[in-house]
Amino acid sequence: WAEPVWMARHLTLVEPTGRLPFEDDQFDFVFSCEALIHVHPDDLAGRLAEMHRVARRAVLHIEPAPGVLIHEG
Repeated sequence: WAEPVWMARHLTLVEPTGRLPFEDDQFDFVFSCEALIHVHPDDLAGRLAEMHRVARRAVLHIEPAPGVLIHEG
């Protein structure tokens, strides 16, 4: 639904591991949903650390139990 110009201004795609291309405390709030289940266990601590590094106030991650639908589209 989003136009390419809007996406270019509002979205940043990054590699799934390594340092995120954002400054420390750059965002008031970091939110992710149904994403960390796809992270290799060896990389999970680093992903969580990066989320905390770029969040000024809070990190919220939602990962439902298997079989629990949190959105029906």
